[in-house]
Amino acid sequence: MQIAASDTESQIHLKQTDTGIDLFSIEAAEEVSCPFQAAQILKWKHANTDFFAQRIVIKQGLNFISLEIRLEGPIPVKINFGQDLMVLGYVKSGWAKSNQSGYELEKLEPEQWFHYSNSIFCIDRTSPSAVSIDLFLCTRTLLNRLIQLGSDEIYTALKCFTSGSGNVPFNSGPMSAATFEIAQKISNSNRNGLRYRLQLEANALSWMAEALSLSQLASKKNDRSLSAYDRDAIEKIMQQIKEDPGREYSISELSSIGGINQYKLKSAFKTIYQQTAFSLLRQVRMDHAAQLLKSDRLSVIEVANEVGYSNASHFARAFKERHSLLPKAYQCLYRLT
Repeated sequence: MQIAASDTESQIHLKQTDTGIDLFSIEAAEEVSCPFQAAQILKWKHANTDFFAQRIVIKQGLNFISLEIRLEGPIPVKINFGQDLMVLGYVKSGWAKSNQSGYELEKLEPEQWFHYSNSIFCIDRTSPSAVSIDLFLCTRTLLNRLIQLGSDEIYTALKCFTSGSGNVPFNSGPMSAATFEIAQKISNSNRNGLRYRLQLEANALSWMAEALSLSQLASKKNDRSLSAYDRDAIEKIMQQIKEDPGREYSISELSSIGGINQYKLKSAFKTIYQQTAFSLLRQVRMDHAAQLLKSDRLSVIEVANEVGYSNASHFARAFKERHSLLPKAYQCLYRLT
């Protein structure tokens, strides 16, 4: 079962399809977008699945989605956002097993915050009595504006996402007393009417600030093992990868480029980017491939070769995982726009 959603804030359309559920909207100019819209409701029920979603536009680039899902069968529920978003959330009740693309199966439980960036949120399994989850979906534009406020403290997760250096892998941790208290206010709030909508906005932003602060504290604990030399080495390796993404690199070659041993290289990439060097290389390649496809000067096979793929099907699979479209469909889409 799949739900698709775009990031625009105008007319929302909900419909049931033969393969699942679509949640999408018609694009509108940013200056005419208005956050004070009625909540959008989507329900779905059959023998193995109960699904309920409430979507509220909090402000331009920030959506709130409250989910209640019960899964008894083997078919997962996928919410396709239509683009990479920073997803922050928590479980209100029950539990769920979430399988984000490229990462291990994660168990989502109450009293924990979680965040990651991707275009898809996938639920594989839930507790028998259903799971209730609140999600906050943030665009790069919104997070860039927050960073531009000039705070002395730039959160690692935000910096990684907004810089385009790679998606933020799934990460979670226990909520503090303050974070949990705000989550309770959000979960129990009335969401109809101007007063309650403004309270929701205030509580949502407060919860996000607390959760990102907890994430930053955890990141700082991991950062202590890295020296300035280690960071310079990783930056040098990343620069080489971005300059020549089609090159076939080995771990020993990357170590030589950075002047750092293999063990330190692996641990430093996990600490700084929350993923392996080769996972990040694949993302850089797919982003470069997307730019080449947009230019419409090369065929899909030529683009695949340009980014180091000799097997077209392997390239197509990696590209779709990153951009949610097959390369040819992506190229045709931008040819028409």
